[in-house]
Amino acid sequence: EVEKHETKATREAHPGRHTRLPLPVDLYGDARRNSLGEDLSIAADRAVLTGAVGPLIAEPVTAGPLIGGRRIDTGPALDVRSHNDRRGKLGVIREADEAAIDEAFSRARAAQKAWNALEGAGRANTLRAMGDALEAARPRLCALLSLEAGKTWPDAISEVREAVDFCRFYAAEAER
Repeated sequence: EVEKHETKATREAHPGRHTRLPLPVDLYGDARRNSLGEDLSIAADRAVLTGAVGPLIAEPVTAGPLIGGRRIDTGPALDVRSHNDRRGKLGVIREADEAAIDEAFSRARAAQKAWNALEGAGRANTLRAMGDALEAARPRLCALLSLEAGKTWPDAISEVREAVDFCRFYAAEAER
């Protein structure tokens, strides 16, 4: 009975959100969209994160340098183990060998003129798209951070949100 009364009293005293307080996604107003995050007090949000763990364990990840839009697998391979269970292999990462590094620098030099020609607005589009891509992959990235680095869910969520926010912040700065 007390609980029902408190809930009713709370609803009557505060029938909804305060109209002058922005929603979290609108925190920065017109300047940029805030990054999304999970509310770990909500079972459905927790389920999204924990659901991203199984596929990573079932199928190990392969990572390596991306040069010219393709992954280069010529360098030494290193096993990546779970921080939580060192017996668990999360995947393999390929390091860049000298030839891959030379190719990356060569391509970067060749692309610099076109990147400069984009100016602020064009670069902003690229940065914003990167932020959106990171945000879309948030559950998987959080699961990787938890498994590989031993991060807690709140730390993993914060790290991905920070990366998204950096992209969006610098996109907005590029447009100024």
